[in-house]
Amino acid sequence: MNIFTDFVYNTSLILAATLVFILLPKKQLEPRGWARYLYGIGAALICMIIMTNPYVVQEGVQFDARSIVVAATSMFLGLIPSIIVTVIASVYRLIMGGDGAIVGVLVVIVSAIIGLAWRYLFYEKLCKDKRKRLLNIYLTGLVVHVSYVLLLVFLPNNLFFKVFLEVHISLLVVYPVGFTVIGLIMLLHYDRFESKKDLEEAHDTLFTYFEYAPYGIMITDADGKYMDVNKKALELSGYDLEELRKMTTYELASPDNDNNLMDTFPQLKNEGYIDVNKKISTKHMGTRTWNIRAVKLSDKKMVGFVHDITERLKLEKENRKLEATMRNQQKLESVGTLAGGVAHEINNPINGILNYGQLILDSPNDKKEIDEYATEIIYESNRIADIVKSLLAFSRQDSGEMSSSNIEEMIRHTVALINTIIKGDQISLDIKIEKNLPLIRCRGQQIQQVIMNLLTNSRDALNEKYPGYDDNKIMKITCSSEYVNGNNMVKVSVYDSGNGISGDIAEKIYDPFFTTKERNIGTGLGLAISYGIIKDHEGEIGYTTKEGEFTEFFVLLPADEE
Repeated sequence: MNIFTDFVYNTSLILAATLVFILLPKKQLEPRGWARYLYGIGAALICMIIMTNPYVVQEGVQFDARSIVVAATSMFLGLIPSIIVTVIASVYRLIMGGDGAIVGVLVVIVSAIIGLAWRYLFYEKLCKDKRKRLLNIYLTGLVVHVSYVLLLVFLPNNLFFKVFLEVHISLLVVYPVGFTVIGLIMLLHYDRFESKKDLEEAHDTLFTYFEYAPYGIMITDADGKYMDVNKKALELSGYDLEELRKMTTYELASPDNDNNLMDTFPQLKNEGYIDVNKKISTKHMGTRTWNIRAVKLSDKKMVGFVHDITERLKLEKENRKLEATMRNQQKLESVGTLAGGVAHEINNPINGILNYGQLILDSPNDKKEIDEYATEIIYESNRIADIVKSLLAFSRQDSGEMSSSNIEEMIRHTVALINTIIKGDQISLDIKIEKNLPLIRCRGQQIQQVIMNLLTNSRDALNEKYPGYDDNKIMKITCSSEYVNGNNMVKVSVYDSGNGISGDIAEKIYDPFFTTKERNIGTGLGLAISYGIIKDHEGEIGYTTKEGEFTEFFVLLPADEE
């Protein structure tokens, strides 16, 4: 056997052992516990087999690939396997005896030391940085076998030069290449193991997210049949997994749904996404309402995310009822404020009607005079009709439906209701309304309520600052079109020359029941309700003020583009 044949034989054996190591099932790449001893013994057995079939230069002086096995074991398997293979290989070489026994043992020990040093210095770095692997492994193999050559000086009987000339090419050229191949295979195995580990961790993480998500997750096939669901979905539906796997989305839907909601699966398949509130027939909890957001993953798989919103919808319904009650309560407060003024406003034309009627009775049959009195009766009657119409419009229950409305009409109807009170308080009223204003889409009674609240607040502020007549006791109402952030808006402003709003209460003025007025004047609901109404109309409400001088509230409402 020549040295090249020996190299091929030994390298094949080492590669076979490396492949066995790679294919062995294991939970971690590096051996732990008793596995470290088993791997060390396995590496030692390979060493012994290689040493049993060496290339013999002369009796007692032999060469083999034990350096590759020992160094690779130290580099990739760690300290315990390294010690085991070093001890067993050294003892076995001493048992084999001969002139080269001591050098053979030194080769084993030095190979182990170099392998452990490499592990400490480079292992973690090369696991992460693939670019430098080839050069690093080759140079390490070269260092191992240069050390092998240098140890030949300890051969007895001046054998160094004879042995060196015979084996130097194999030791310094061929063996490092074989060492590099084995080292790269081990690092590639590390990459494969880490990729598999990352994949398993990702799978476990995804499974945890899926299984323990705070919302239901349901996966269906192309026919709407359930393939898999998480724990929350089982909890929401009341069914177990096997029961759901026999059902489809259509079968789970409650017959109480509208026709377009009974089977939303075709829409999901066609559009790739749905977001619907759907009534579901659960197993034990009756009909519940789910919000379902589903996406199409592929032609054969869909995934839906579900929330039970039954209780939330009930709360929203109760909140809407409460808000409506509060609005009506605040409206009644305004109606109470208006009552005296409206009564006075109606009383004047009624007295006029009565007087004109008496004049007709007392007058001679002069047609011209009777026609004049009748015209005045009609005029005064229309005044009453307009007041009653405005009062009814303000006080009637809100239908909840939005419609296109004329803001100028709402302002004038509201002013008609409060005008007598404002005049009675000796307040100067200035109204400026831009011509050809766009319509707004709104709930008319609610917007009129907001205007009434702002007018009432301005009136109270002026009466607080000016108990009697004053030239500066002024209220201004303006209305104009504005262009805000790319949107057409209608702006209504109410200005008063009152005391303004102090900084210490500025953040509280929209709070429900917060008021600076006496209890018999206000409840503190006006601005809070106005704020909610305007936000519900996707508008803005705000103010500018200067303490001691003025306050101007403004409302911005989207124009009806339709």
